[in-house]
Amino acid sequence: MNPPAVPRVSIIVPVFNSERYVGESIGSVLRQTFPDYELIVVDDGSTDGTSRVVHSFAGSIRYVFQANQGPAAARNTGLELARGELICFLDADDVWLPEKLACQVQFMDQHATVGLAFADEEEFDDNGVQCGSLIATSRFATELRAGSAVDGAYAKLLEENFIPTSMVIVRRSCVESVGRFDIALKGPEDRDFWSRIAAGFPVACLPRVLGRKRVVASSVSRDVEMTLRSRIQMWTKMRSLFPELAPARTINALLAPTYLQLGFVLLQKGQTREARDAAMKGFAVSRTLHSWLLAASLVVFTWIGKACTDAVFDTKRRLTGSLWPSARS
Repeated sequence: MNPPAVPRVSIIVPVFNSERYVGESIGSVLRQTFPDYELIVVDDGSTDGTSRVVHSFAGSIRYVFQANQGPAAARNTGLELARGELICFLDADDVWLPEKLACQVQFMDQHATVGLAFADEEEFDDNGVQCGSLIATSRFATELRAGSAVDGAYAKLLEENFIPTSMVIVRRSCVESVGRFDIALKGPEDRDFWSRIAAGFPVACLPRVLGRKRVVASSVSRDVEMTLRSRIQMWTKMRSLFPELAPARTINALLAPTYLQLGFVLLQKGQTREARDAAMKGFAVSRTLHSWLLAASLVVFTWIGKACTDAVFDTKRRLTGSLWPSARS
């Protein structure tokens, strides 16, 4: 018997209780104009009809079931199985336009030094398109639209996650160099992965909408405390791994407001001792009068009682609309 041909591209789709949308996502892969790919679906412990939907498709789909461990672990399982020279990720509630693979493979062929490239996507929900271009919402939009390697991509990723997971294509050699997704991080695990790649390889943007990101309840109703703690862990890790690329001053400027945000979240939960600890850590890395005053205010709030702090939070909601951190900051 001849061994099966090695595909040019491996597509990894992590799924968890994705019965409602995964069929549309898989269908968007099967409609790709570029045919040389393998599709790997990693079911991360679904308890609904996800498996039935996946198996309803004819054709070569590699389906793997594992106990629930989170999307990072599911993507890692896919990476262990992937055989392609190029690797793509697709979230189970997102969809690709038919020419997505063809455009990105051509881009990678024409830019041999680029390790990772990503395209633009629109954001939609059941009411239609809510954002026609996610790149346009980035603070680095002007440079991303240039369609070339992103200058200082690593430093920019420290400030903002401007890379949509479902729009990534990355060389297998890069993945083998940097390792896998960090399963200890909950929320910024993809950003951590892109950052480690950007530390050693050029990252480029293909400023063309090639996919659609679905906004569903699970995308926004996340654990804010866990997200903030994971960001702190990620930035601290980056400072340790790449001190020449992530100097203490840069990391501290990111950590200071995040510690304070975490402290206020903990205070709202009534965890005053933990909130005070976060305030002191924020104070230690702060370098501006504004941050010092916020840290001092947070310490005061931990002593004055819940009724007063609730009034402060209600005022902040009215002024800003939310206490939640930005998904991309």
